[in-house]
Amino acid sequence: MAGDDDYVYDEESGEWRPASEMAAEAAAASVARDASGNLLADGDSVVLVKDLKVKGTSTTLKQGTVIRSIRL
Repeated sequence: MAGDDDYVYDEESGEWRPASEMAAEAAAASVARDASGNLLADGDSVVLVKDLKVKGTSTTLKQGTVIRSIRL
């Protein structure tokens, strides 16, 4: 073995792969995009394209509302 890395069975490829490699691929795969397909990052500002109900309250954010400094 090449190191002390844990190995995880990848069902898609049918191979045992290093856990760190699998975690890196999973992090790269989780990418947030807006309605136009543009990449989003922490601190971006977005405009709502449809009404958004806020859980736990009776508040509804209306279409066209600008949300600043988002966190992903």
